[in-house]
Amino acid sequence: MENPLILKSSFNRPNIYYEVRFKDLITDPYVDLTDLIKSCGDVCGIVSCLESATCDDLASDFIKKWHLLYCISGRVEQ
Repeated sequence: MENPLILKSSFNRPNIYYEVRFKDLITDPYVDLTDLIKSCGDVCGIVSCLESATCDDLASDFIKKWHLLYCISGRVEQ
């Protein structure tokens, strides 16, 4: 890549909201996350999981329900 555009910005911005939820403390994490997403309206969001398998499960479930999801994984191909 020649002359890439590099953008730098502080992570601490007033228009960004983040929240950590511990799924072990929630009766049904999928329902909880679905309710949270619905309550936010028509916005973009990022859901991060500790394990790739959890992200894959969420993505599969949400794609079936809404057909509007893109899953990005940090896995490195061998």
